[in-house]
Amino acid sequence: MNKDFKIKKSIQKKLVKRIAVLLLITVVLSLTFSEITMIILRKKNENLLVDRAIESSTVFTEGQSEKISEQISGIVSNVRLASQYAENIYKNPDYFSPHPIMTPKEFPSDTTGNTFHWIPYFKDEINNPEIVGEAEKLTALEPVFEAIMRDSPMIVSLYVATNTHINIGYDQNVLLKLVDEYNPEESGALWYTAVMDTHEQFISDTYTDSFDRGLTVTISEPYYVDGEIRGVIGADIIIENIANNILNIDTGTKDGYAMLFSDEGYPICAKGMNENTTSLQLLGNEKNVREIAENQNGIIKTTLKGKEVYIIYDTIEYTDWTFAVVLDVDSIIAPAKESSRYIMKTILLLLAINAVIFTVMIFYAKKDAYSLSAPIIQLTNDVKKIGDGQLDYSSSIKTADEIELLSRSFEDMTVSLKQYIENLTSITKEKERIGAELDVAAHIQSSMLPCIFPAFPDSNEFDIYATMNPAKEVGGDFYDFFMVDDTHIAIVMADVSGKGIPAALFMVIGKTLIKDHTRCDCDLGEVFTTVNNLLCESNSEGLFITAFEGVLDIVTGEFKFVNAGHEMPYISKKGSPFEPYKIKPGFVLAGMEDIQYKAGSMMLEPGDKIFQYTDGITEATNENNELYGMDRLTNVLAECSKKPPSEILPYVKQDIDKFVKDAQQFDDITMLCLEYKSKKNIQ
Repeated sequence: MNKDFKIKKSIQKKLVKRIAVLLLITVVLSLTFSEITMIILRKKNENLLVDRAIESSTVFTEGQSEKISEQISGIVSNVRLASQYAENIYKNPDYFSPHPIMTPKEFPSDTTGNTFHWIPYFKDEINNPEIVGEAEKLTALEPVFEAIMRDSPMIVSLYVATNTHINIGYDQNVLLKLVDEYNPEESGALWYTAVMDTHEQFISDTYTDSFDRGLTVTISEPYYVDGEIRGVIGADIIIENIANNILNIDTGTKDGYAMLFSDEGYPICAKGMNENTTSLQLLGNEKNVREIAENQNGIIKTTLKGKEVYIIYDTIEYTDWTFAVVLDVDSIIAPAKESSRYIMKTILLLLAINAVIFTVMIFYAKKDAYSLSAPIIQLTNDVKKIGDGQLDYSSSIKTADEIELLSRSFEDMTVSLKQYIENLTSITKEKERIGAELDVAAHIQSSMLPCIFPAFPDSNEFDIYATMNPAKEVGGDFYDFFMVDDTHIAIVMADVSGKGIPAALFMVIGKTLIKDHTRCDCDLGEVFTTVNNLLCESNSEGLFITAFEGVLDIVTGEFKFVNAGHEMPYISKKGSPFEPYKIKPGFVLAGMEDIQYKAGSMMLEPGDKIFQYTDGITEATNENNELYGMDRLTNVLAECSKKPPSEILPYVKQDIDKFVKDAQQFDDITMLCLEYKSKKNIQ
């Protein structure tokens, strides 16, 4: 680089002008932030209004539920009081004054007012002195019934039914429509049958009273004589006052209203409700209906008739009815929307001001940007020419600032680039030469391993197949198989430590020594002992080999083996799943002189298979750094145990590739499978 060049006009001074523009932008951003803040505040204000409305309505809903519960509770207590009073009549009959009662036929047809009457089930029971006597005793309930009706104006009828077919009623201001025969049990009247079945208090669903007195609910309570249920006290309640109060409730919102539902979610009363109105119409969807029917209380946000609303509900004690209030969100947030209109006017004014400022900024930026960008564009074109290979091109930028300094730096870089290209050309040629030699080495290595299958086409007693996939051009894994004599076949599986050319050369030495020293009359342990000492003599690089060798007698099925620190083989018995055959591994080959190796043996039957491999399989790693592992190998071998060796190895390799996917292979993957098909006959 030209050291005599000095900056006369700094870009830093030029940027001062732009800082002034940035200050103007900051002002605009501040205004924008203010606008956003106002919008957020408006939203928070709306949320606050909704929260307060919900909180207020929740308290109101709970209060109304408690109020209705208190009304129902008082009636329930009075009915229970009548039940206890009936029990005392049976326990202490002498304390009460019975009086005769009229039958329906004796009763005037135009009678109105508070009336006690008897409706027998069987006509001949009118003459039964015991039943008549019991009925006359029960007339002592009249003052209690009268007091209850006076205390609870909502009760319009009180009555008692016994399991001896006595029916006595007390009606308020109703023209009686009496019948000669009435049996609540046979007629299926729930106020009687439900209590007799469960021995518990019963509160009915709402229904329309047969005398057109409005919505009615029946409450009934059992009473006992000598520990057994004797009869049922019932009360009919007109809930019209409760319904009217609910319909007239002011929820505090324009379109809000209150509703009342039964314990199964059916509507009892609501604004604009008629006999065809369903809970689905009042609550919007099935999900809301189920939630109100299944829960004690809660708040639901939903849409009704195209409007967003909140439904706040609470269960009324004793009845399991649900009181609900509907709040219209638009009505709640109306004040916030009104204030937002004023905020919007302010925002529009700010936007107009920002538009003027932005227009001025654009005009100024366009005018000043040219003087700054023109030399940069020229420098870009100069660099492009250099990139196109014109390494002798010289830039002519004269701006007296950092851009001219950068131009000079590019010229210096061009000189260095020319030198680098010359060096790179030389290095590339050398790499190509080494790559060609590695290809030759890989071809030589692969040709040294048995690779023609079937390997022994004339031998029907066994089948063998092997593969090796090196991680680099040449690898350290190797396998071998060869006939020791006419009745013995040897297999070898080994893994040299390290990678590349040194491991490949050491592999050749190890393979050759093992094959040369394997004899039928030699113990395999002695073979590895000898090979180990020979490898230690010429192991200047400190490499070692894990190796497994086995020799199969195809006449007897005896399989002798020796293991020098290698993986244990897998054995499949007559097509059963492969299982690892545990062998105590000896020390690795070329690791230490004078190591004594011990051989082992096993018997193989026709149909048995041996699978041997290197650790490149179990240590294969996927993109998540997970190892393939012994478990996966065991599982995939179990899937293909019945396949021939030529299909087992590709099946395992396919599963490894599926597990590894696009992850890089770091170790050689070598496999061998031997199947003992039949014993050889020697004539």
